[in-house]
Amino acid sequence: ETLYLHAYEDRYLRDHLDPIAYGLCSRDDRQDLAASWDRLSQRERDLVLAHAEALYHGEIAYMDSQIEAMFHQLEVRGALDDTLVVFWSDHGEQFWEHGYYMHDVSMFREEVDLAFGLWARNLAATSWTGPTTMVDLLPTVFEVLGEALLPGHTGHVIGTAPEPRARFGFRYKADDIAR
Repeated sequence: ETLYLHAYEDRYLRDHLDPIAYGLCSRDDRQDLAASWDRLSQRERDLVLAHAEALYHGEIAYMDSQIEAMFHQLEVRGALDDTLVVFWSDHGEQFWEHGYYMHDVSMFREEVDLAFGLWARNLAATSWTGPTTMVDLLPTVFEVLGEALLPGHTGHVIGTAPEPRARFGFRYKADDIAR
């Protein structure tokens, strides 16, 4: 598995750091790093963290450039006048805040918080930072489009759910299941 592929392009990396003994884009190296984390000096930990953050920020810069290119192409083609752009992330990343690196290892906010956004020329800017669930994304998109939610779909427009609202969390990983 290779992660952060585009971050190695110099134009997306802002930090030039001393080398580290681990390849953060290699699953095996990340596992070795996790196993030896407690034995690293604070300086070594800080340097590894700086590398991880530089790679992560490089990926964000790369994604920003791709989104900018997409919007430019939509504008050139005249498609933005009647287009709703919907984007969301599937998870966050952890940078040893709770003793873990990357994702798919815990249910801490660093891993489960996500971003969701809508853009259209006629949408007023607003934000919601309160709790919600993924089931609320579809009703929110339908509301913006002025469409009725289809029978059988659940959820609420983001920001309109009644309180208290039952929420649940689960973690599933195929490697966790005995075969």
